[in-house]
Amino acid sequence: MVFFYQPFSSLGPVLLVRLSMLQHLL
Repeated sequence: MVFFYQPFSSLGPVLLVRLSMLQHLL
């Protein structure tokens, strides 16, 4: 479970940043 959760904790902020960038473009 730890190995499965670690990637999400590191990818979470990146996905949020990309979402905010897409919202700014729209």
